[in-house]
Amino acid sequence: MNLLNLIINNRKHSYFLFFLALIISLTFFVGTVPTHIFGHDIFFLLDNGWRVYNGQSPHVDFTSAWGPVTFLITALGMKISGGSIDAVGYGSALYGLIIGLWSYWLCGNRLVPAVRILLCLYLVCLAVAPFPLGVNFKMSSHAMVYNRYGYTLLALILIDIYCFKENKENYKDLLIVGASSGIAIAIALFLKASYFGAAIILTLFSLLSKNISRPYLLGIIASFTITTIFLLYFIQYDIIAILNDLKIAAGARSNSVFINIILIKILYNLPVIFFIILLGIKSHHAEPNKSYSLSFNIIYFCLVILFVDILIISSNQQYLTLPLSIIFSLLLYNNINTLPPPNKNKSPSYFSTIKLHLITPEIIFFLIFFGFDISGLSYGALQKSKDPETFSTKRFSESRISSLILFDNNTEPKTNGSLYTEYINDGIDLIKKNSKPNEKVLAMEMFNPFSYALGRQPAKGGIAAAAFNYTISDKYHPSENKFFGTSDILMVPKRPASPNIFYDGFYKIYQPSIKKKFKLIAESKFWYFYRKK
Repeated sequence: MNLLNLIINNRKHSYFLFFLALIISLTFFVGTVPTHIFGHDIFFLLDNGWRVYNGQSPHVDFTSAWGPVTFLITALGMKISGGSIDAVGYGSALYGLIIGLWSYWLCGNRLVPAVRILLCLYLVCLAVAPFPLGVNFKMSSHAMVYNRYGYTLLALILIDIYCFKENKENYKDLLIVGASSGIAIAIALFLKASYFGAAIILTLFSLLSKNISRPYLLGIIASFTITTIFLLYFIQYDIIAILNDLKIAAGARSNSVFINIILIKILYNLPVIFFIILLGIKSHHAEPNKSYSLSFNIIYFCLVILFVDILIISSNQQYLTLPLSIIFSLLLYNNINTLPPPNKNKSPSYFSTIKLHLITPEIIFFLIFFGFDISGLSYGALQKSKDPETFSTKRFSESRISSLILFDNNTEPKTNGSLYTEYINDGIDLIKKNSKPNEKVLAMEMFNPFSYALGRQPAKGGIAAAAFNYTISDKYHPSENKFFGTSDILMVPKRPASPNIFYDGFYKIYQPSIKKKFKLIAESKFWYFYRKK
C-alpha cells in the first residue's frame, strides 16, 4: 500500500505507468501482427522459439548465428499462451515491460521528469513496435525483431554513460549503476554478436572518459559474470559450440559484406549524421548547466554514437534509422535546455520543460521517430482488430497457424505472402499424408515451418536461419551429422519460396549427404519428401 500511495501521490510516476501499461496492453492485443513484409521471417521466431519451448538449446542442438535471448523471449510467450501463434507478440510485450521499468529506474532523477518519461516510453516502443527498423511503419512484421531488442540494450548503456555523475554518487550507487551496464552487455552477448561488440565500444568509451572507480568497475564485471553464467545454462555451458557457430556465421557473413552497400547506407543517413554532429557542436559551445556537467568531450561522444550506429546498420538488413542517435538527441536536449534538476529546492512541473522548449530541434527530431514507432504499433492494432475473413489473401490450412496472415506486397522490398502460404500448405499436406505424428521433420529451407505448424516434437539439427553466404557458406557450415541431426523426415523444395541466391549454394553443400542418408518417398507441387534410411 505504501508503494501504491507513493505512485498515486507522485503524478509523474503515474503518467509513466499509465502510458507504459497502454503500450504493453496494445502489444499483447496485437500478438502476432498481420504481416505485410518479410512474411516468412515469422517462422524464424516460431520454429526456434518452439525448439527452446521443447527443451532444445541453441548452438548445442541446432546451429545458430544468434544467441538464445530472442528465442527465449518467444519461448516465454509460448509458455504464457500455450504455444499460440501470438506468442511472438506476448514475448515482445514482456520484454518491453522489463525495458520500460529498467530504463525508468536507471534514469532516476538524472533527467528532468518530462525527458525521463519521453525517453523511457520511446525505448518501450522501440522494443515492441511490430515493423522492421528503417521501413514504412505500415509494413507490419516481426522480422528482425532482435535488432529492436539489441538497440534497447545499447540504449541502457548509453543512459548510464551520459547521465551518470560519478563524483556525486556513493559506493552503493556506483556499484548498482555499473551492474546495470554489466547485465545489458551480457544479454547483448547472447542476443547477437554485433550488439555485443557495440556494447563493448560504448563501455570502453565510458571507462576511458571517466575517473574509473572500483565499485563502478566491480559492478560491471560482477554482473556481467553472473548474467553470463546464468545465460550459459540455456546452452548447457557449451562454450565451444558457441564459438563454432560464431565462426560459421562470421565466415559466411564476410562473403556478403560489401563496401558499396555500407557507403549507400551512410549516404541514406547523411541528413541524420550531419544533424547529430551539429547538435553536438551546439552542445559543446553552449553554456553548461553545472548540474549536468559531463566528464567527457561531447564532440567525441557524438562521434562514438554515430560510429556505433553506422557499425550496427552495416551488419543489419537495415538502411535507415539510427536509434542511438535519436536517443542521444534527447539527452543533449536535457543537458542544455532544461531547468535545474528536481533535487533543487523547487521542482519544475512535470512537462514544463517540454512546454517551454517544444520547438527545439532536438525535441522535434526525437518526436518524429518516436511517432513512427507509436504509429507502427497503432497500425498493427488496427489491423489486428479487423475480422480476418475480410483479408483477401490465402490462408494457412493447418488450424495451429490458420490465424497467421501474410500479405503480398509489390513495393520494394517485395514480399510474396500468398505464394509462401501455398508453399507451406502444400508441404504440410504432403507430410500428413506420408508420415506419422511422432516423426520429426527437418526442412532444407531458410526456416523450418513444419514442426511448429504441425505441433510436432522438433528434430535436433538444422540451422536457425539458412541463407547461403549470410549464415553458411561453402567453407563454413555445420557438418552433415549436426545438420541432419535426429530428423526422420527431410523436406526439400523443388522451387524455394525464398530467392535462389540464398538457397542454391546451401542445397549443393548437403546434396551428396541427402542421397546417402535419405530415401525419396513422395513429392508434390513444391516439395520432395524424404525419409531417413
